[in-house]
Amino acid sequence: KKARLWQFFDAYTVAQLAPPLEHPSGITAAAFSQYGQALCTGSDDGVLRFWDPQTRQRLAAPPDVFVHKWGVTAINYSQDGRVILAASPGGVNLFDARTGSPRGSVLDQPGALAVFGCNSENVLIVTSEAARLWNSVTGSPSGDPMTHDRALTSAVSPDGRTLLTGSMDRKARLWDVITGKSRGAIERTTSSA
Repeated sequence: KKARLWQFFDAYTVAQLAPPLEHPSGITAAAFSQYGQALCTGSDDGVLRFWDPQTRQRLAAPPDVFVHKWGVTAINYSQDGRVILAASPGGVNLFDARTGSPRGSVLDQPGALAVFGCNSENVLIVTSEAARLWNSVTGSPSGDPMTHDRALTSAVSPDGRTLLTGSMDRKARLWDVITGKSRGAIERTTSSA
């Protein structure tokens, strides 16, 4: 039910910043805005809350936003900071980062492990089976799916053009986000030494 902020002074010194950020239910996702001016937390009761990371106080705007009755599974800000993406078992919702107002319709991709806002129009949604670029204006997928079975983790490059997925198959794959084409894989090998 609490999220805590920590300050790292060096590799050995860390301090917890007080007070913790609280929800009435368990916190399941969190994301900082691009330059760290805002922080969004999501909980298993389906609510997003917005915080000032410096004061650790809730922001007056946007107000709390309800996403889905089954909770929030992932949150992220678009690269331009204008849109908040919130994944739930019901799909991916987009909200205006200043007002909390819904933007467009729910993107029908349940089971999202991660969401990345490439810009205010294009959203990258990662599930355990594939990643796919979606157009938030039309509500439809675009480009080819980037299939990586049993993916567990993902990251997007700072320029938003390359996706990395890591899977139970012991491979990390690089993808071109726009075309959906593979840029290659890195496989874990074991040494017999």
